[in-house]
Amino acid sequence: NYVLIQLQNFFTEQQHQQLIMRSEKVQETTAVELKLTADDTSDVYVDGRHVMKTALLTVGRTYISAKSKVIAVEVTNLFGLDLGLMAETSSGVVTDSTWRCITDKPAKDWTVASYDDSHWPRAEEYGKNDGKLALVPTYSAFPSTRSWIGVVANKVFHMHMYCRKTLEN
Repeated sequence: NYVLIQLQNFFTEQQHQQLIMRSEKVQETTAVELKLTADDTSDVYVDGRHVMKTALLTVGRTYISAKSKVIAVEVTNLFGLDLGLMAETSSGVVTDSTWRCITDKPAKDWTVASYDDSHWPRAEEYGKNDGKLALVPTYSAFPSTRSWIGVVANKVFHMHMYCRKTLEN
């Protein structure tokens, strides 16, 4: 606090406001908030680096670079039939059918941006965050229009699901 007070005394009010505006602009261009939840748990990677783990019935939040190239998520099913993923970023990325998801274990480098996921099927949107899905709570951290995605065509029990979203920046 002492340093901040000394700096505030050093700059004029106008200079101080300009510094704050510049700082906010740098934050906007360098950091993007990522919010994510999974049915049931998840490990989240950005450009091959593990950035977050979510537990059952929790919403994880982290900040990623605005220049990130790929979000990769391993969802682990603890019980039930469905595996699900719901996410959004402050830059407008949301879970939808542009994500790609599989249930077979991918190659070791599946979390890095250079991995070719073009052979992976598109994710399926199978419900909204509106309380209408059985055994899935509504998460207040997300709007009711946010989609759950996954691999739902083959209603068989899977322990893991792997999803990727290539980011455009």
